[in-house]
Amino acid sequence: MALVDVSGTVSKLTGTLVTGTLTGGTDGNVTEDYFGDQFNSFDGADVQIMAHTEYHSLDVEKKFNAYLNEQKSPIGVITFPVDFSESMAELYYNALRSNDKSFMAGGYEGWITVLDSDGNRVTIPNIGAVIGAAYLRTPYASGNGIHIPPGGLDSLFTTVVDATPRSFAQATINRLVQNYLCNVLQYVEDTGWYVGTSRSYSTNSLYQSIHTRLQTSYYVRVLKNKLRFMEQKPNTPSIRQEALVELRTYFKREYDAGALENSVAFDKAYQAICDKSNNPAGQDRKLVNITVMWIPTECIESVVLSLQRNDGILLIEEE
Repeated sequence: MALVDVSGTVSKLTGTLVTGTLTGGTDGNVTEDYFGDQFNSFDGADVQIMAHTEYHSLDVEKKFNAYLNEQKSPIGVITFPVDFSESMAELYYNALRSNDKSFMAGGYEGWITVLDSDGNRVTIPNIGAVIGAAYLRTPYASGNGIHIPPGGLDSLFTTVVDATPRSFAQATINRLVQNYLCNVLQYVEDTGWYVGTSRSYSTNSLYQSIHTRLQTSYYVRVLKNKLRFMEQKPNTPSIRQEALVELRTYFKREYDAGALENSVAFDKAYQAICDKSNNPAGQDRKLVNITVMWIPTECIESVVLSLQRNDGILLIEEE
């Protein structure tokens, strides 16, 4: 339900408790059109992850995607309708994909069955379980690093008793993930379900992993705050050098924590420029340009195991 044309006044404030009364207003139905137009309620809020539970349709997700692209910071997490199919995954992919950056996680297939307080089985969207197990619990279990992918066995659902669809053949999983950027719930016999993939709706391999999108948005927010000390200070070489030192110190900690690519030296995984090359003599002297270049760590999405005989005696051809 939605309250329409409501007015109110605060009558009492005790500590942090506000007491007030509402006058007027009528109950109105929350329609799909109304719901899809309410994302701007989060304008100006420091939000990292956005999701919704009321309506699961492509029309709503198109509005959601447009809002995320406008905000250029939070990542959206969505699920498909209950009648999920491979053709539906293709439909969402065609409507939501981006050849550049994407702020929308690839849709999560599967509705889940849980038990209510009376022990009855209830089928619900997977969005709450995905957010809780993959986006919150999994990074926390690995040191709470922003670079931890929201998936893998650490995201095992602990209260889910069934899922629809229950499982897929590996060939189907490969098509869903590789062709349509769909995120799947992986089922393991006698273990349960966990989030098996973490892709965004970007077709660009540089921006496909969700953790890279989360990491980038987080760095933008953190670094803005770290460099606020420069505002309204004289534009001198010393303060620009101080900014470079601040950035290097921060990213060195991130590198040591595994958030930046560790197969190369730190000076290759991270570089920052603030000199005449990006601050030419003719530019407005009230402006300082700092360019940060970094290589994020990537996640393992699949493991290919080759089992071969190595005794050099018994040679058997398996068919």
